[in-house]
Amino acid sequence: MATDQPVEAEAVELLDDSAAAPSWAVITWLRRFFWIGREDSRNGISPGEWIAYSLLILMAGVMRLWDLGSRALHHDESLHSYFSWELFNSGTFAHNPMMHGPLQFEANAAIFFLLGDSDYTSRILYAVMGTILVAMPILLRTRLGKLGAVLVSGMLAFSPALLYFSRFARNDILMAAWTVGLIACMWRYMDDGKNRYLYFAAGLLAFAFATKETAYLVTAILGLFLFVIATPDHWRSVKINLNITSGETSPPAALWRIGSGIWSYLSHGMDLSKLSRSASFLLLLITITLPQWSAAASIFQNTALLNWSNLTLANPDTINPIGAASGGGIVIAFLVVVAMLGISAYLGFKWRWGVWWRCAVIFYVIWALLYSTFFTNWHGLESGVWQ
Repeated sequence: MATDQPVEAEAVELLDDSAAAPSWAVITWLRRFFWIGREDSRNGISPGEWIAYSLLILMAGVMRLWDLGSRALHHDESLHSYFSWELFNSGTFAHNPMMHGPLQFEANAAIFFLLGDSDYTSRILYAVMGTILVAMPILLRTRLGKLGAVLVSGMLAFSPALLYFSRFARNDILMAAWTVGLIACMWRYMDDGKNRYLYFAAGLLAFAFATKETAYLVTAILGLFLFVIATPDHWRSVKINLNITSGETSPPAALWRIGSGIWSYLSHGMDLSKLSRSASFLLLLITITLPQWSAAASIFQNTALLNWSNLTLANPDTINPIGAASGGGIVIAFLVVVAMLGISAYLGFKWRWGVWWRCAVIFYVIWALLYSTFFTNWHGLESGVWQ
């Protein structure tokens, strides 16, 4: 029996190797096909990747554009299509926050002008953006890996939810594309530090804020992520002068010294021009979008802070236009917006003025063009920033 045990063990090992051989062969083939571990002269993109992305984008486009107009319009689609048609037909459009940002109406009106108005053309914008979304993991290859980025593209292409919203005339898929683009710019800037990613990010932020209010959530989530990433880089500078000794400094004293150290660092010792890349991108997110948060001041309208003044910073849902300031509240709203712009510009000046003002111009030119419907509806600037 003793002599049979090694033979039996060897047989089991051979069976395991033979079973694993096909799996290793597939993995080896994939590595060679995608040139994993080596770089191509064309930014490291292998022929295998080009083939995979091309096939996925082609299949995604076919699935999103095929028979696009056969289904009856959903209620939301009918609103978006109707007001887009009104803009195309009469050349006038008034931004109403009830239907979110103006971007999709203006883009759809342009499509109606070029291709005619129909159920099919009312959904082309979303189908095209859904197809572009499938290609966007190419921008994330340095973080996801070559094979990982291709797999993500595949999941985006065949996701039932994303396929549905790519064939649906609503702004969900547009926000998905802007968000992935912002994440790509953020990661690229953190890796390379090139200013062009900041400029692209400013443009994407403008499109996002002109698309839907979820832009606030996206900005807050990315900002929280960047804050967590950036904190260790700057905590070292705060920690040096804290003079906290374990077992000797009491907890209240430690908390006081930490708070004082952070305040001193922010108010005196922090050089904005020497921020880490993650902190720089965070600063850009905050300063570029800060005036967009101005209407948050209206939450104090019915508190002891402003209740005595009878100022209306945001109309209730019984008075039109809902959410807009009225009477003396208009002056307060204007001053809040101006103050937010001033704070943004000051922080941008202290950071990197030559880069910041270009980002600000990119953001506000796009934002103003879209909210004013190319300067045909000046009231859109007011409703865009406050309502």
